Amino acid sequence: MDYFAYSSRPRRGLWGYLLCAVAGGLVGMLLAVHLFPGLLAARIQPHLPPALPTFPGITVPPPIATGEAPVARAAERVLPSVVGVVTVARVRAWPWESETEQRATGSGVIIRPDGYILTNQHVVAGLQGDARLSVVLEDGREVEGSLVGADRRTDLAVVRISATDLSAAQLGDSDFLRVGELAIAIGNPGGLEFSRSVTAGVISGLDRIIRHEEAVFRLIQTDAAINRGNSGGPLVNAAGQVVGINTLKFGGAGFEGMGFAIPINRAREIAEHLIEHGRVIRPWMGVSIAEAKEARLRHGVQVDRGILLVRVWANSPADRAGLRDGDILLALDGQPIDDYVDLRLFLDARAVGQQIEVRYLRGTAERTTRITLEEMPEAPG
Repeated sequence: MDYFAYSSRPRRGLWGYLLCAVAGGLVGMLLAVHLFPGLLAARIQPHLPPALPTFPGITVPPPIATGEAPVARAAERVLPSVVGVVTVARVRAWPWESETEQRATGSGVIIRPDGYILTNQHVVAGLQGDARLSVVLEDGREVEGSLVGADRRTDLAVVRISATDLSAAQLGDSDFLRVGELAIAIGNPGGLEFSRSVTAGVISGLDRIIRHEEAVFRLIQTDAAINRGNSGGPLVNAAGQVVGINTLKFGGAGFEGMGFAIPINRAREIAEHLIEHGRVIRPWMGVSIAEAKEARLRHGVQVDRGILLVRVWANSPADRAGLRDGDILLALDGQPIDDYVDLRLFLDARAVGQQIEVRYLRGTAERTTRITLEEMPEAPG
């Protein structure tokens, strides 16, 4: 009798052997990971997705260490550059009452180590008469500041303090922002009691056009919380670079998580004008316009396309180019101009001295002329 051909245990069959093989493989893999942790990483690494391409002018941040929070790392890079901007004005409620000090607080970000700070124009709008301006630094010091220049059309201002070797924020490139990427807002919501608060979200949208009175804003939309007092503070990307200046939010019933920031590329350009000239030098055609609805209701002119030139200022570039009151402006450099927003955005992208082609309608005849843009005077006409 062959004892090896007999067993009192039931036979496993094919499935039994397969289960044993799988179990043995799992046990072996767990032992390998425990005893040789680098082995699995080495096997997986070649299959990770390739790194995203870099863009000119953007410094690639170091890789995130295991367990490090990306929001914390990015915020830590910018926080030393975030300041409180305080205006103090003396007000009298009634003629017979004594004066009291009224303090208003916003945010700002240091953009140059020699004391230049970028903020919103509406943060410093109360600087009239004997009002004072001060800046609260990261270490708690409150130092006297002065207004270098402010621009209501872009809601930007530059403040300076007498200090050197300050921690200036690194400015990014807002032209390369993508919808859905990380966005971090830093500022002083509700005042200095909540200074340097950090909120995080994503870039919700780009090139959002918002018109307020005579100003046209092309803004970044984010759901990172922006509250009263955050105005003038930085919007930061995952690399710790400033990509925007927080400026406003939509509030009220039906709105939640709709904050907006001025793209840093535009803010940088305005800041350079304010630092060098104390104001923004803008190109000027020399016309006053009416959009289609206003042209029909107020001036009795039917405008099916383009905008009505209500007034051509004497001795302006438009006047010298032959444009007249009542002409209908159709296009500039081939771009259709159908409302004030189109005109404002076109001119904002041009420079003083630049020549543009103007297509317009006089009566039923289309005509073309060329205009050399000049610097906008402080009081046209």
